[in-house]
Amino acid sequence: MDKIKNELFKDQKSNQKDNLVVFELMQEELKKLSSQLQKIRGEQMSSINTKIKTLQVKQKEFIESQQQKGQIHQELQQVKQKLEEQIYKKVDKKEYQEYKRNIKNQLEEKTSIQEIQEALNASQNDVSNRFIEFKQQIQESIDQLAEQLYSKITLEELNQIMSQKPDLALVQQLIEAKFNFNSHKLNNSNNQVQKSQTSAQQIVQNQNFNSLNNFQTEKLSNQFEQIEKDVTLKASIKDICSLLDEKASVDEVTKALIYYK
Repeated sequence: MDKIKNELFKDQKSNQKDNLVVFELMQEELKKLSSQLQKIRGEQMSSINTKIKTLQVKQKEFIESQQQKGQIHQELQQVKQKLEEQIYKKVDKKEYQEYKRNIKNQLEEKTSIQEIQEALNASQNDVSNRFIEFKQQIQESIDQLAEQLYSKITLEELNQIMSQKPDLALVQQLIEAKFNFNSHKLNNSNNQVQKSQTSAQQIVQNQNFNSLNNFQTEKLSNQFEQIEKDVTLKASIKDICSLLDEKASVDEVTKALIYYK
């Protein structure tokens, strides 16, 4: 009995495993079917939306054509009404024929849909041709600009030219040394003038020569005025440094040094 029970128990377990495998397979199949259904549904919805848009466009075209037909029908009704009015007024045959001819000419002069389409196509072709010409003109302008840029000085050439310029710090040192030398010379001249003035004043005090005093005083005053003018014309180091923010050429440095002699 126990052996039979064990066999039955094993059979049940085996059946449960088989059922689980079958269940898992069914779940996978259901997932695949669900994915396929969603894909089919998406395609159908896309197709339906496309058809709806197409129907909307056709409906719009139909409405426009109906409006045109209604407008033509209204014009025909107006013509008919005018004809009836003319007939009602009992116009003679000649006037009626002439009026009919005029109405016919007016109807023939109306632009057909085909003529409008042809005019639109011609206009579109003209715009396309003009756009191509404009594109070619832009390309030619770009090519010309590129040639002009290639003919301009390159960055390497510019750096080579700038490397030949004197350095700003060196120029400032030279100007400052020249200015200090000129200031030293000016101070020496000022000291000599002061010594001459002192000597002249002593001579005037000792000998009491009024004429010599007047002459020397006027001469010294002129010398002091000239010295003040020279000092006013001299530039300060700060002014020179501000003017030398950019590199100067050799000719400009030479002219500046000559100016401060």
